[in-house]
Amino acid sequence: IHVNCTLVNNEMLNGRWQSTTGTNVAFTARRYKDPALDQSWKAEHKNVFISYRHTDKEYLDELTVHLRPLEKSQRLDIWSDQRIKAGAQWKHEIESALQRAHFAVLLVSSDYLASDFIVDNELPVLLTKAKEQGVRILPLILRPCRFSRDTHLNGFQAINSPDIPLASLDRWERDKYYDRIAREIEDMLGEEH
Repeated sequence: IHVNCTLVNNEMLNGRWQSTTGTNVAFTARRYKDPALDQSWKAEHKNVFISYRHTDKEYLDELTVHLRPLEKSQRLDIWSDQRIKAGAQWKHEIESALQRAHFAVLLVSSDYLASDFIVDNELPVLLTKAKEQGVRILPLILRPCRFSRDTHLNGFQAINSPDIPLASLDRWERDKYYDRIAREIEDMLGEEH
């Protein structure tokens, strides 16, 4: 489908779309504005991007449980690649989610740091957004790895000490760190009101 549009004013545009089969339609689009919805969305809704390696999915699942109440209250949109639907352009989905991120939780392990996709595609965007737009980076150390020696990441305060990786803890102890991430995000959301 090809679309040609003309902006009439800030509230309306006129256009025509044409499909590759030859059908075409003229249309007018008007801005729908509900001030109550618009303001609550801007004030309340923030995006968290969870960056992880698939070998560490069990930790993603455990963390998501702790973030879910913030999502249910519509203050937070939790995004991980688990939301990519079959048939979607997965790389575009990830790039779009990275651009929307206000917070990034990094589930750091040796597998994570060895991932070419993460190191070449996710981390550069997140680190740039942290520097230029204030995106908050929250590393969580899952297993012993070179986090402390990584000059790109070790400047960010980790949720847990690299000497106490999550994999060495039982579920009850891990839950304390997941809750800390949820609390950090909740506190940051509270500062914006």
